[in-house]
Amino acid sequence: MKRNDQNFDLLWDVTNLVGRFFSSALLGKRFRGGKELSAENRSFLTGLAWGGQIVGVGIAAKQSGQDEKIDESTLCLRFTVRRKVPDRRLTKEHRIPKRLRFEHLGRRILTDVVEHDSVAAMQAIGPGLPAAQNVGPTGTITAIVQANSPVGTVFALGCAHVLAPPGLNTPGQPVEAPPDNNPQSLGNVVGVLRQFTGFNSTGANFLDAALVELDPTRASQVTNRFPDGSTFGPIVTSGDQLQRQVRMFRGTTGNWTSGIIRQLNVTRLISYPGVGSFSFSGLVESRLFNAGGDSGSPVVIDIPENPVVSMHIGGDNRDIAWSVPMMNVLSHFSVKII
Repeated sequence: MKRNDQNFDLLWDVTNLVGRFFSSALLGKRFRGGKELSAENRSFLTGLAWGGQIVGVGIAAKQSGQDEKIDESTLCLRFTVRRKVPDRRLTKEHRIPKRLRFEHLGRRILTDVVEHDSVAAMQAIGPGLPAAQNVGPTGTITAIVQANSPVGTVFALGCAHVLAPPGLNTPGQPVEAPPDNNPQSLGNVVGVLRQFTGFNSTGANFLDAALVELDPTRASQVTNRFPDGSTFGPIVTSGDQLQRQVRMFRGTTGNWTSGIIRQLNVTRLISYPGVGSFSFSGLVESRLFNAGGDSGSPVVIDIPENPVVSMHIGGDNRDIAWSVPMMNVLSHFSVKII
């Protein structure tokens, strides 16, 4: 590939600038870049860093997109992400623009977004991380929990219709997080299915949950910290959360979405593609944006302490979300969030 040295040097400077900013944001340090980045770019890049989706940034030939005006040998600023999400699922501030403007250069730099085909083995394992069996639906890790007695075994909590769907619900089944979307390999196994709640097709269901026993060799990667640095607060045990402002950490986007609790103790019929339709009772109904893949996402009261309300199990794939109270899930399995 022929390269324009002037353009390459410019991209080299921009890549170093963005890389240094990401490092500062993730470490919680102040970025000492002067006025090289506008307030708009700082806000945008901070969202990307805290979203936990960025694997790397560098210089590469334009790869994605169908812009016929751009030659395949054109160099650009490439963002490599853990999971590429369609623009329609992202808010405007979380979309990587086709060209990113750098005021101090007076230039708009061409960008590219590609999905990492094998996520780094040492990434954090915790709430919000996509998870699935080798084949089957993808959901989200709710939290890292530990058995009350005997203390020691550590599990990832998620939804049963994702981690233990009918036909794949034998204890010992390997679970990937995030799934590598390759049915021929098991590249990102973090543990094995251990316990799960079943489904009653004729009566009421109250839980949709499963525990994945985590590989002890991955202990250094396990965390209950969200990408923005916050963690879980106390478990909400009373019914006074009606009309409270809540937020949910979505596995599909790697970001928070905010809303309000509409009803408590509701009964709804929830359909899971490829699994079945089941009636659930005792649900928390909230107005929260959701989509397929968000099942398991934790719901907390929208205050800095993050008191834990529930775990998302289904919705209308728009803005109505149904979840099961976290206190019921933890009590059923005799575990606690660590």
